[in-house]
Amino acid sequence: MKRAFFPLLLALMLLTLPALSLARDYPAYAVVNNPNPQDRLNLRESPSADSISLGKYFNGVFAYVLLDDTAPHGWLHVRIGNAPGAFDGYMKEEYLLRDPANVQFTSAMPTLSIQRSNGADLYPDRTGQSQSLGAFQQGVAVTVLGFDKDWYHVQLGGLTGFMRASAFNYALTAQE
Repeated sequence: MKRAFFPLLLALMLLTLPALSLARDYPAYAVVNNPNPQDRLNLRESPSADSISLGKYFNGVFAYVLLDDTAPHGWLHVRIGNAPGAFDGYMKEEYLLRDPANVQFTSAMPTLSIQRSNGADLYPDRTGQSQSLGAFQQGVAVTVLGFDKDWYHVQLGGLTGFMRASAFNYALTAQE
């Protein structure tokens, strides 16, 4: 019985070593770090440059790396933000710092104030159909993580979510 147990234990250990090595070599998070800090990194619906862009994200945004064996080399499946208001997609690995604790990078996330006189709601998604995470008054400052034509992905205190672009008197562009 003991002789059969040791080969089984050895095989199990050998199978788990690559997984342990991957966990150590690849942190569960990365930071957007485009070489041109004025440029924005697309979050894609699927791992392809031809895929629909879900938004453009600023340098300094933390992206949680999700395990996805289907993502081709050079792409990472990531989640931007925390739940609710988290947003999953794919980013090019070459524009992400995998060990941001040991590297300096330039954050380009702007802070904007809500300009709409009746304030703005924070939503967990970009539809505006979900229940609001909260209503915020004119003048409240938010950090913009990313954007598309109609929505800004923002962080406000401990919340991450989406506000309509029309709540701000400032139009973000792919390059500024």
